Formats: sequence, C-alpha cells, structure tokens
Amino acid sequence: MTLAGVDGCPAGWIMVKAIEEIYTYGLYRHFAHLTRDNPDIDRLLIDMPVGLSEKGCIRTLDQELRRHLKGRTSTVFNTPCRAAVYAENQEQAKKENLQLEGKSLSIQSLSLCPKIKEIDEYLRTNNDPIDIWESHPELCFTHLSSDHKTISVSKHDQAGRQLRLDLLASHDQSITTAYETILRNTRRKHVKSDDILDALCLCLVNTLAARAGFSFLQSPPLCDPQGIDMKIAFFRA
Repeated sequence: MTLAGVDGCPAGWIMVKAIEEIYTYGLYRHFAHLTRDNPDIDRLLIDMPVGLSEKGCIRTLDQELRRHLKGRTSTVFNTPCRAAVYAENQEQAKKENLQLEGKSLSIQSLSLCPKIKEIDEYLRTNNDPIDIWESHPELCFTHLSSDHKTISVSKHDQAGRQLRLDLLASHDQSITTAYETILRNTRRKHVKSDDILDALCLCLVNTLAARAGFSFLQSPPLCDPQGIDMKIAFFRA
C-alpha cells in the first residue's frame, strides 16, 4: 500500500510518500500534476480543508478543531465556503462568505482559496479519485505524543521544529534522515522547513494508522452537499 502526506508550500505542493517504510518526496506546481505523476498512491493525508460549506450545509469542523488545539488555535483558519473558493477575486470571496456564513475571511483564509479549489475540483471531477483525507499536523503532533498535549512552541522556531522532529523520530528513526535529505535538496523559497516537517508528519501518521487504525475529528454535518466527507484524520499513539 502506497501512502502519502501532502502540504501546501510556496512552490505549490510538497508530497512525502512511503513505500515499504522508505520515504521519497516530490514538489508539484499543481495538485493535478501530483496525482497524475503518482498513480500508485492509495491514500494521502493533506493539510488542507476537504469538504466545503454551501447553502443549508455549514462546515463546523474548524470550530471543533480549535477546541482540540488549545494554545495553538492560531494554526486553524476559517475555511472559505465553496462560493468563496470559486469567486473571481478576493473581494467577491469575502462577500460570498459573509452572505452565507455571516463572517468575512482573513488574508490567510483567502490565500488558501486557490489550493482548496484544486482539491475540490479533483474530488468533484474524478470518478475514481485517490482517497484524500483532510488532516492537520498540529492535531497529529498532539496525539503522537504520549501525553497528548499540544506542543506550545511554534514550528516556525528552530526549537519548535526540533521538538516535532524528535517526536516523529521516536516513532520512526528514518524520519530524521528523510527530513535532512529533503531540506538539503530543496530551496526555502520553494518549500519551507515547516512544510517539509508537516508533510513528513502526515505521511508517518498515514502509515502508523494503516496498521493500528485511524481516529477522526468529526462535527455535523458529516459530508457536504457534493457528497464529500468532512472529517480530520489523525493517529492516537
């Protein structure tokens, strides 16, 4: 079984793939290129919203996620509704979201719209898509630890990255080598160090949970009007 973890990055997308516990990686400008070039993937976990609000169906997962990430709620952005994601510009996106959900969108949320659209288009237009499950690295880091406590130090700091890398390595020592290899062979203007860490985390979680079982964060409604499941996958160590 071929499993992967995917995160957005300045160059587009970074994917870390595990085949028989060997990690490989790739950078892709568009999500469609990632899926085209990796037809062997059975399931990927992605740090991006999957399943969107429409009239009569409002996504509540973001609020639920914040309740589980006390001290790190700043890592959770409000997911734009589907009309906002497909809007022609940011001003129109803010209006669409305000009309449907009664709230505008932050710059961070607006910046996610193009990537969310790529995922949504893939799921809606492919008859037999790869299993794409939403996940969240900070939720995963929390439950990979033995005490299930959120790591308070930001991964934008070296100390925070090292704490998380050490946690991943406690489950698989080869993660450290994989991280250093990707870091050495990529440029930070294309992929940031925390993007690499997040993609590795999601790939590891995908692998661990394939053997021991997934946990899911869910909150009604459980799927959106397009039939796309709304759940956040993680592994409870």
